[in-house]
Amino acid sequence: MKKLLAFVALLVGLLPVAAQPSSAAKPPVRSGVYLTGQDFVKGKLTLESNPALEEHKIKLHEFFNKPYITVQHHGKEYKYQRKDIFGIRDGLGVDYRLTNGLDYEVLTAGPILLYHLPQNTQAKGQPLPSPYYFSTGPDAAVRHLTLAQLQSAYAGNHAFLNALDTAFPNGTNLEVYDAHNAQYRLNYLYQKSLLDKSAH
Repeated sequence: MKKLLAFVALLVGLLPVAAQPSSAAKPPVRSGVYLTGQDFVKGKLTLESNPALEEHKIKLHEFFNKPYITVQHHGKEYKYQRKDIFGIRDGLGVDYRLTNGLDYEVLTAGPILLYHLPQNTQAKGQPLPSPYYFSTGPDAAVRHLTLAQLQSAYAGNHAFLNALDTAFPNGTNLEVYDAHNAQYRLNYLYQKSLLDKSAH
């Protein structure tokens, strides 16, 4: 009995130690501001935080529809007009593009940028609009992710348009992630169309 109690006590004593490595191994997430689309492409953050050394806050003021954001950095407050910047990376490592007075979560950086914007309201009896959007580049306009919009944006790429018709015959689920190719299906088809075009 004494041996059993000693064994249980030993296990209890080891539990906290065994639970630590997974959280300790994760590097701190840095947040900051992307001044331009090219800064976003390069991963260049302005007023980049160092979570290990400082408190860093980015306030979007989205609930008050203010035309600017504020950043608290090294004890100072900085203000940026939304129309003058590409977006931000928050403290969780999530990127957002700030445009049209909205905060679009960036799902993938390209070559076709995909975004997610939650829809919280709808007309009675009407389905919610699709929360997915895209742009042809970091400086291009954000559009609703629909087959018609893709056809308009890439009208000169016939191989891509044909691939879209085959992969999405109903024009739905355009945001699907291709686990086999480790990327969103749209970008896989687009990159493949460019390779096919260069081969001919």
